[in-house]
Amino acid sequence: MTPFAFEILTPARRVFEGAVEMLVAPADDGLIGVLAHHEPMLVRLKAGPLRVAQGGKTVEFRAGPGLLDITEKGACALVESAEAIQSDGG
Repeated sequence: MTPFAFEILTPARRVFEGAVEMLVAPADDGLIGVLAHHEPMLVRLKAGPLRVAQGGKTVEFRAGPGLLDITEKGACALVESAEAIQSDGG
C-alpha cells in the first residue's frame, strides 16, 4: 500500500507523526478507514481506539473526541487527548 503522512495532535503535544499505510478512526457515525489518495474531508471523531498500520505493524491509540482532517497530502487527527496503547507485529 502507498504510505501517506499522518499525525495526531492534542492541545498539549504532537502524539504521533509519520508515514502510514492505513488508518482506522472512530467517526461519529461509525468507523472510517483511510488509505492514500482518500477523498478530502473533515470528519468528527468520537472518543475511542484509533489504529494505524505502519511498516507492517499496527499501532493503536486511545484518543479523545476531535476532528480528522483528510487532505490531498495526508491526514491529521486533532483530538482532546491521545496515548499509544498497543503496538504489534502486524
